[in-house]
Amino acid sequence: MNINLSSGFETMKLIKNRILSHSYLYLSIFVGFFIASTVVAIAPTYNHSLKLISLNKSVEQTSDDFIDIALTVPNIPVNSADIQSSRVMLDQLIESYLSEFSSGHTRILKSPNLLVGTPKDPLAEFGTKDEGPIGWVQSMDGFESMVRVIEGRFPSDQVLLDDEDRQYIEGVLSPFQSEFFGLEVGSMATFSPSMNFDRLGVLIVGIVEPNDKKDRFWHFSADGLLEPRVFETPPEIDPDYIELSQPVSIFVNKNPFAEAFESIFPGSLGKSTSFIYLEKNSLRNVDPDSLDKLLKDLQVEISESFPSSGFLTGLKPILSSLAVKRFFTSIPMVLLISMMVMTVLFYLGMLVSFLSSAREEDFFRLSSRG
Repeated sequence: MNINLSSGFETMKLIKNRILSHSYLYLSIFVGFFIASTVVAIAPTYNHSLKLISLNKSVEQTSDDFIDIALTVPNIPVNSADIQSSRVMLDQLIESYLSEFSSGHTRILKSPNLLVGTPKDPLAEFGTKDEGPIGWVQSMDGFESMVRVIEGRFPSDQVLLDDEDRQYIEGVLSPFQSEFFGLEVGSMATFSPSMNFDRLGVLIVGIVEPNDKKDRFWHFSADGLLEPRVFETPPEIDPDYIELSQPVSIFVNKNPFAEAFESIFPGSLGKSTSFIYLEKNSLRNVDPDSLDKLLKDLQVEISESFPSSGFLTGLKPILSSLAVKRFFTSIPMVLLISMMVMTVLFYLGMLVSFLSSAREEDFFRLSSRG
């Protein structure tokens, strides 16, 4: 087909005339494409920012204690080797998963429940029926810096021998426990798992009380540690009735604690509770999905390293609630994106239709001029 360029229908001139004659249409199509594409492009960024803002706000509104991790490990062997190995294992897990979030941790090691002999109610002879007060000894990292001595001193860091070469360790307790059980400074409490077993003496060398019960160190459990309560249901009465009993709770140094139990009560199984302190500032601008995955992976590792362990943190319900909130807040965004996609397709279809009709018109116009 021959086209006479001198007739004024050159290709560039034709394109220019076409654009100028339909400039408003092309401009509206361009603006529509730009707006729709911009909304679709920024939607993921908006959703991500919304997740960060929601997590930051939720964490700021909670107390420091609530976001901390509480790890309980039952049935931990009370001996120096297993206690140390479990401590190293926990330190490695914290370093691997929580090094950028954690500001430290505190560990409480508690003995199994034992029969207790006190000056008011001493243990009976060997071989008699197992009855009497119950109690335990326990150690806690950083305990001495968080309490003040009312009377006496803090316990020593070694296992001692009495005049009959029997091993004993030193301990402290609260004023209430001291008065309730008659355990004054200088008196001896005797612990044993049964009347048929050997006995461990704990010499009371101090009466202490917390500097601040509301301090984050205690995790609202100062009274539960120093003045615990145990609920028992006597079998001879209504099971719904609950009687409050008072167990003996004595704090000792962790080194003689493990050494004495390993020697006198070999094979004893205690309970370990660790509080892992998380800093709010370190959780700012952390992706909630990444944080949720990290906590789940940590919990799996802890379950494998410490069977039957318990893992609690306020971050888990926070992240769960955020997931529900994000679901409902994402519905309007999904609808908006869907509308924008439909708009883009509409403008694209309109542009293709217009160009097709224009191309057909130009074809017949050029053909008519030979």
